[in-house]
Amino acid sequence: MTIFTPTVTIDGTNIAGIVLRGATITRGKSDPDAPPTPSTAYLELVTADADPTVADDFPLFTYGEGIATGYYADYRELYEGGETKLAAGTPIAVTVATPTGYADTYEATYVGFAGTRFSGIVTAVDYRRRVIALTAVDSSEAIARIMVDPSSWPVEDETVRAARIATAAGITLDVVGTSGRDIVATDADLPPRSAAVLLDELAASNDALVFATRDGVLTYRTRDAVTGHANVTVPSTATIADDLTLTQELGRIVNRVTVEYGAAVSGVRPTVTVDDAPSIALYGVREGLPIVTVLNDLADATAYGNRVLDHYATLTWHMPSVAVNLALAETDTSPAAMQAVAELDLDDDVTVPYLLPAAPLLDYASRVLGYTETVDPYAWQLAISMDPAGWTRQEIPA
Repeated sequence: MTIFTPTVTIDGTNIAGIVLRGATITRGKSDPDAPPTPSTAYLELVTADADPTVADDFPLFTYGEGIATGYYADYRELYEGGETKLAAGTPIAVTVATPTGYADTYEATYVGFAGTRFSGIVTAVDYRRRVIALTAVDSSEAIARIMVDPSSWPVEDETVRAARIATAAGITLDVVGTSGRDIVATDADLPPRSAAVLLDELAASNDALVFATRDGVLTYRTRDAVTGHANVTVPSTATIADDLTLTQELGRIVNRVTVEYGAAVSGVRPTVTVDDAPSIALYGVREGLPIVTVLNDLADATAYGNRVLDHYATLTWHMPSVAVNLALAETDTSPAAMQAVAELDLDDDVTVPYLLPAAPLLDYASRVLGYTETVDPYAWQLAISMDPAGWTRQEIPA
């Protein structure tokens, strides 16, 4: 009995029937100081030499009209010329639907979950004996190859700069939220730079986020924007306890940072140094690496430094990740809990109420940095990476 119904659509055709072990999707990041990487999906397909019916049922998803793999090079011309949709650049989507019609005393109207888990294009095809492996990436990957001229841009609001980068790159960017923080003007002689690098720099300086939605919409979301999801609690029955870890690291302590901002004077940009006095009294000076921002104003640079120290100046317990079995979440007393966890996305808030016996905390709340997802008809799991500072979006200092 299948619990979930994954759909793997390549160029409009559902080929889930020949996908081995489902799909593995990686989204976001695990390091809070790094920009999110493009989402990726990895799939393995059965080939005609493993199951001859593949050539009949999915004729455009084999090579050379179903000739088995493992042939000598002398025969390559016999199967490489066949028509196939398994090629780099082909659009691909992974969706999931659960059975509908749940009826119990808690969720009488629950009708199941249906949603897109990944949208992108195939970027690599590995053809091996009995298996074709596909790697796909989302729309955010393409902007890394688009070069723009960033010279002579004026001082302007963060959201205006994001829109300016998108216009210069010729891309559609959904800018969500407001800012009020000014971005430094650029010099007249700057060389061309990648649109992805410019957006990542802007986002890093403002605690914003550049990402592609699961439906493939390229988005810039400011720190002030509401993500759209309230704090989601992971059902206790769905938490994979064997993977839980709570950690304290003295080496993470940083209580002094220097932040670069504003326009250069005689070739040197101004800086501001921010300290956390109570932390210095406890641990001595632990200075972080200099931080280069595109912020224009001293007040914004100082606030940025204080947010960094709020992250790192205090010794706290943190949980790097939590693994969730969505099959168990679905059969929990509240089936809608599965849908809430499944809809979690980057920067959303999550609470883990079930920790290890005798753990130093009763529960743990943080924001989602990213996740690795396994989608299979018999198992659907999320390994969620969380902010080690234990922040939720609502707690991030202004």
